[in-house]
Amino acid sequence: MHRRAKEEAAKATLFKGYKFFLAREVPLSWIHLVLASFGAVVGWEGEGSPFGENEKGITHQVVDRPLPVEGRKEGREYVQPQWIFDSVNARMRLPVDLYGPGKALPVCMWGRE
Repeated sequence: MHRRAKEEAAKATLFKGYKFFLAREVPLSWIHLVLASFGAVVGWEGEGSPFGENEKGITHQVVDRPLPVEGRKEGREYVQPQWIFDSVNARMRLPVDLYGPGKALPVCMWGRE
């Protein structure tokens, strides 16, 4: 398989099997586009969302503000939007603990050669 074909295959499956919910402070249009392009199912706070925040099976919630631990739902990873883009650039899902709500984001060197 050629390099370009491998990259396209990886692109389509990077977030396949993951269900994301985007909090209201997260820019919906372009984050939704990136996640869907990489295989994710995406819902958001607001009109037109295919599911709500309390939907079962949500694997990741994207937030762009600190979130108290007691406000989090069990079984869900909470990440800042940068995790999505750094993972795409690295062509792999990066450790979510580096991108938790309110954490200082890592200086990203992912994917640089």
